[in-house]
Amino acid sequence: MQNRRKFIQNFIQSGAVIGTAAQLGAVSATGLLTSCQTIDETLITDPPELPDQVCVVGGGISGLFSAYELKKRKIPFRLFEASRRLGGQILSSGPNEYGASVFSKNSTTLFNLCKELGVATASVDAQSWTFKLGSQEFLNRLVEVVSGLVPERQIRLNHKLIKYKEEGSLKELTFSNPKNDKVYKTGKIIFAMPVIEWSKVDGMTSMWVKPEQVEALRVVQVIINSPQWTTVFKKSVSQLKIDDVSVEIKKMKNQILMSIRAPLIKSSLPLEIENIEKWIAQKVLGDARIRLNLNENDIYDWSNHPTLQISRIGDNVGEVKPVPTSRQLLVVNEALFKDSHSTDRVENLLRLVQSQIDRLV
Repeated sequence: MQNRRKFIQNFIQSGAVIGTAAQLGAVSATGLLTSCQTIDETLITDPPELPDQVCVVGGGISGLFSAYELKKRKIPFRLFEASRRLGGQILSSGPNEYGASVFSKNSTTLFNLCKELGVATASVDAQSWTFKLGSQEFLNRLVEVVSGLVPERQIRLNHKLIKYKEEGSLKELTFSNPKNDKVYKTGKIIFAMPVIEWSKVDGMTSMWVKPEQVEALRVVQVIINSPQWTTVFKKSVSQLKIDDVSVEIKKMKNQILMSIRAPLIKSSLPLEIENIEKWIAQKVLGDARIRLNLNENDIYDWSNHPTLQISRIGDNVGEVKPVPTSRQLLVVNEALFKDSHSTDRVENLLRLVQSQIDRLV
C-alpha cells in the first residue's frame, strides 16, 4: 500500500475522475481503498439527489477551504472541480512555484489555517511569509484533511458545471464530464468559481451578471528556482510582449519571478504546469530580445498581484445585481465584493468563507 501522503499528491495532480472502475485505474486502487468501504460501496455511492449535502462548485483554494470549514462542522458535502487538478491558484512543480506562495503578514486566516494543518511557515521579510516546504505541501495537507479516507466519496474532478436550475426547495446542477452529463439536486450550494465561468453556465448569468459585463485576464505567477534557468538572466529584467501575452520578469539572488498575463478568451496560454514550463522555455528563454534592467532586490509580494485566474466586472456596462442573501447559496468570488487592498486576495476569499458559511449552514 502506497504512502497516504504520496497518494493524496497523486490524486491532486492525476486528472482522474473518481467513480467508475475504468477511472479507478488512473490512480492507485490500493490507495483509494484506505477505509473499510468495499469496492461495490465505493462505486455505487453517487446518488443524484443530495438534499442533506452542500455542493461546493470549484476546487480552488476558496472551494477547498469551504469544504474544510464544512468538515469541521461535521456537515456532509460534495466538491466538484471542472479541471483535472485541485488547488486553483496554488500551483507548483518541483522547486518552482506557479501561483500564490508568498503572503503578507495581514493574511492571518491563512496563517492560522497552516497552524491547524500542521504546515510549517517561514518569514520572507518583515512584511511577508511563505510555506516553508513549498505550496504543494500546504495543498497536499489541505486536500488530505478535506477528502478524508476515501476521496472519491467527497470529490469529483473533471466535472464542469454547465447548467443551473431551481427546482422548488432544491437546486439542480448539471455537470459535464468525459463520460457523460450528470445531474445532481441539492439543497445548498457554494459557488467558488471565477465569474468568467458564469458566462458559460446556462441559467447563472441571468441571476447576477450578464456575459458582456465580465472581463477576464488570465494571470500566471511563476517562481523559478532552477539554477540552469536563473543563470540565463544576468541582471534583473523588465517587461516584454509576446503576441497577446505580457510577461514581467524580475530577478532576485537565486530566483526568477514571472508574471504572465493574457486575455482569457483570446489567449492560448496554457494553464497546466507542464505546458507553462514548455511555454516559458520556448517563448521566454529562447527570446534574445529580453533586456535586463530592473532592480535586483525586488521582493515578490503576492498581495500586489492578481490571482491565477482573475475575473472582474467590466466598468460602464450597467449595475451588477446584488449577491443573494439566500440561506441556500453562498457565492465566494472577490469580483462581486468590495476589494480590500490592505490584505492578500487569497486572504479575502478565506475570510469571506468564514464569515458567511455559518449563515449558509
